Amino acid sequence: MKTTSEGIASVQGFFSLGKPLGIKKNGLDFGVVFCESQCNAAAVYTQNKVKGASLYVTQEHLKNGRAKAIAVISGNANVGTGKKGVQDAEEACKLIAEELGISSRDVVIAATGVIGKM
Repeated sequence: MKTTSEGIASVQGFFSLGKPLGIKKNGLDFGVVFCESQCNAAAVYTQNKVKGASLYVTQEHLKNGRAKAIAVISGNANVGTGKKGVQDAEEACKLIAEELGISSRDVVIAATGVIGKM
């Protein structure tokens, strides 16, 4: 991954990446913020009964209250996708973690966009 030193990445120890992966027709649709050291982490979750697979993965990964990276996907909410959606979110965390040289449990993920499509 190529990171920048602008925006949030201007804070010492933080890096960020934004790039188009083709999830949306145009523009950036993928971003990562990474910290060299583990951070205290928390999240606010929807009260909606229909939740995205990414939310379930993030809830699991944040049980220890710590994270090193957050990935954001735009263009596909990964909602209504069942077990396959959870597997896809876990796989995304694994691939991101491999790129960053960290544990996949230290990656949290958020997704927004089309509902019911993987």
